[in-house]
Amino acid sequence: MRRSRPRLSFITVEAVKVLVVEDHPMMVEGLRISLERAGLDVCGTALTAADGLELARRHQPQVAVLDFNLPDGTGAQLAEQLREASPDTAVIFVTGDESDSALLAALQAGARGYLLKSQPPSEVAEAVRQAARGVSVMPPGRISAAQMRAREAQRLQLEADRTRLAPRELEALTLAASGLATKQIATKLGVSLATGRWYVQQAIEKLGAHSKLEAVAKARRLGLLE
Repeated sequence: MRRSRPRLSFITVEAVKVLVVEDHPMMVEGLRISLERAGLDVCGTALTAADGLELARRHQPQVAVLDFNLPDGTGAQLAEQLREASPDTAVIFVTGDESDSALLAALQAGARGYLLKSQPPSEVAEAVRQAARGVSVMPPGRISAAQMRAREAQRLQLEADRTRLAPRELEALTLAASGLATKQIATKLGVSLATGRWYVQQAIEKLGAHSKLEAVAKARRLGLLE
């Protein structure tokens, strides 16, 4: 008796649907071509955040690939709007903006990836696939470093606010930073030696320093001196 062959069943896997929002037409076209070559479905492209939002509402893409700097807002602002317009859309950024502020804003907006335009197209396509699966491809090392720098900048700003120097005190400290002695500082400021010394001493005390040298170093670290 002849055995019947088992029927072969074919499972159709739908391509990940992707929206691209980027304000440089050549970059848009390059992304579209590379993503489609990788087997992804680019359902729409937009040059502005407003057009991107409209396309997201219409197509409900699985992944939105955004530039950070757009003509009518930031990609982070658009990412937040996409949460309401297309809640199931994952966001990744492909941008030339390497700043800590952009990276942290993208993280705050819920992005699943942050890539640079200099990265190979294959890495962008893989990031899209990972994001569609719900996997984060945010760079943990860069995020940790950016968060640490942001905390340090905030601490320094708070310290600078607390040690705000009066204009004459700052002038005296600036002159001290150029290597002038207290007597020369007083002469430059057109005040008595006692007054010049008082300005310098006030700057030292407000900065929590113990000497002119230490005060100058701390003022530079706080950004009070160039």
